Amino acid sequence: MSKLTVLKGVIDALKESCQSDEDLRGIVKRIRPEISSDAVRKRVSRYLTELRRLGVVIECGGKYCWYVYYNDFKDREDYEAKLNHSNKMIPALRQIAGVTLATHAFGPEEYVDANLRILGKGAEDHLRAGYPDVWRLLIEYREVKEKVKQRRNMFYSALMDKMRKKFEKETIVEPIKESRYQSFIGSNIPLLICNRIQYGSPSRPYLDDDKIWVDGRLVAKGKSLFKKVKDFIEGETKDEVNINVVEHIEKIQNKATEIGRELEEEIRKLILRIESGGPLLGRCEICQIYFSITKKK
Repeated sequence: MSKLTVLKGVIDALKESCQSDEDLRGIVKRIRPEISSDAVRKRVSRYLTELRRLGVVIECGGKYCWYVYYNDFKDREDYEAKLNHSNKMIPALRQIAGVTLATHAFGPEEYVDANLRILGKGAEDHLRAGYPDVWRLLIEYREVKEKVKQRRNMFYSALMDKMRKKFEKETIVEPIKESRYQSFIGSNIPLLICNRIQYGSPSRPYLDDDKIWVDGRLVAKGKSLFKKVKDFIEGETKDEVNINVVEHIEKIQNKATEIGRELEEEIRKLILRIESGGPLLGRCEICQIYFSITKKK
């Protein structure tokens, strides 16, 4: 069996769907069961290096994808089946891009949520296999969003540490649980400080009986804590280190917003193509069942 036969098996598998390094080694092993595992590993590595150098294979999310992807239709029935499947992916594509519609547009909430979880994975498979540029955009968007979340959590955690030292004799709780305590400090104060630094124009803390409110939020309970809470919030809002951290978070958030808009535009284009009669490229776990059936016919 020639080297080209093995290479063709690898290429055919990549054209069908994205494959991991382990998947490709399994394919080569099935074609050439007599060669050693080490030889299989080296051969797959050589193939991938060459195919990536030629620009026909790219790596996305730990898998290798055929960059030049196309859909070929056996007949009208095959085309309509793929188009119908693609139409079912539209709600999941909207969710991926953050283009949300009212739940009642699709049906009962529980039904929609269950389907979207399944369809979401399928939609991602199609993006990974058929639209590498959109897939990279989605991965970048999620990575930047995660970075924003991590930076915010670090900032909140640092402020919480300061609060524990400043109010060491008080219990720090979520304000919704305030009825359990005679006095407390709210865990929403770090978020309040972050918002004040980012958006400015804060209102002043005020007392309502023994409850301390700021910007419409209950932040503490206990008349004796009023001045201490007020000074803490104002001091941390004016703190230069805090200001610099929040400005850094805002820059990352702006980048996420920019990428999100670009991703939304690309997803909208895909949806319009589907609605215009163009089935999605690539395959997913759901439509793989259909393909496996039609292959046997």
